[in-house]
Amino acid sequence: MMARLSTLVSAAVLALLLGGVSGCSLINLDDLDPPLASSDTAAGEGGLDATLAPPDEAGTRSDDGDSSVTTFADSVQPDASASPPETGDGGPFAAPEAGANDAQSDSGSSTMAEASADGSSPPEAGASICSSGIPLPRAAWTASPATTASDSTCGAIDGVANMFDGLLTTRWSSNRAQAASPAEWVEIDLGCPQTFSEVVLDGTDDTNDFPRGYSVQVSTDGSLWSPISTGVGASPLTQITFPPTTARYLKISETGSSGNFWSIDELNVCGTTAGTCGAGATAYPRTGWATNPGTSASDNAGALDDMFDGLLATRWTTNRVQAATPPEWVEVDMGVSQPFSRVTLQDWDECNDYPRGYTLQVSTDNASWTQLATGSATTPLTTIAFSATTARYIKITQTGASTNYWSIDELLVIH
Repeated sequence: MMARLSTLVSAAVLALLLGGVSGCSLINLDDLDPPLASSDTAAGEGGLDATLAPPDEAGTRSDDGDSSVTTFADSVQPDASASPPETGDGGPFAAPEAGANDAQSDSGSSTMAEASADGSSPPEAGASICSSGIPLPRAAWTASPATTASDSTCGAIDGVANMFDGLLTTRWSSNRAQAASPAEWVEIDLGCPQTFSEVVLDGTDDTNDFPRGYSVQVSTDGSLWSPISTGVGASPLTQITFPPTTARYLKISETGSSGNFWSIDELNVCGTTAGTCGAGATAYPRTGWATNPGTSASDNAGALDDMFDGLLATRWTTNRVQAATPPEWVEVDMGVSQPFSRVTLQDWDECNDYPRGYTLQVSTDNASWTQLATGSATTPLTTIAFSATTARYIKITQTGASTNYWSIDELLVIH
């Protein structure tokens, strides 16, 4: 009896299974959505990019959308706050130089290449980009007048600071065809003597703008130079290696010829010196400065926080031409008294808005003021140096005259 019951149960299960199959239709692969694009046509991997830049002077696209090396820096760029156009200044951003028909596809806003609002450094693009050693900290490189270039030293598009902002989508560029004459070069002040053995020129976002020839020189004083490497570039990533050397200043010259511009999205120096420049100058963290009661300005006080946000693409500005009367001034409350010997006003994104004249005063109580410095600026980086002092409040007054506004992208207090 049990054997017969087992046979009946097995037959019933088999019938159910056969009925289930006959009641279902097989999936037709042709009815599915079309397959995803292959890797050689996907966006960002060799496919055309809707934001391609115009061709270089030779008619070859520089920004071809082929970002074969991707870092976190490619993902997000901060928004720049809008500012009204200036009288006689062409607007809040410096215009590209004449003939800059190779402007990159995404000028974007660049994170500040100096200490950020919380005192930290900006991200180092391609932290594993070094074949040996580690990327040296780049936080202070654009805060030195010795960091400069033969071309396009300033501006949101193609300015020097773009080489150190952690974004492959921004760049420094010569904005002219590669040629040995007139010379094309970039000079970097590392801030203090550093030991290094590799320089990496990353042109991932400008694939045809690598140097057709290059020479590298170093210096300890920015005056006497020693050659350490020569060669030719052959791909967007130019890795230049040489025996370990110790120097403070680095100069890279383009020595070849091409119809393409010479561009550098990110420049890294790889070495064995870890951390910062020992007892070298550093900037104070600026968290909370904009909201302290003693932080104010003669004009546009609502935009004061733009001086401390770590973004070169935002700014505080007077929104009026530079003049001694009515006075134009900025007062900063650091929250506590602390020692310092230098203040820098950076206008890398507003190249012509540096103060034509200035005075700097300090105070411990926001009532009694001591004047420490007077002078005038001639470049987008205004460095105001004086004997070391201790104070809580800093007041900078613009004393010159110009048809340009007075603007400050970033204000740093150095100790």
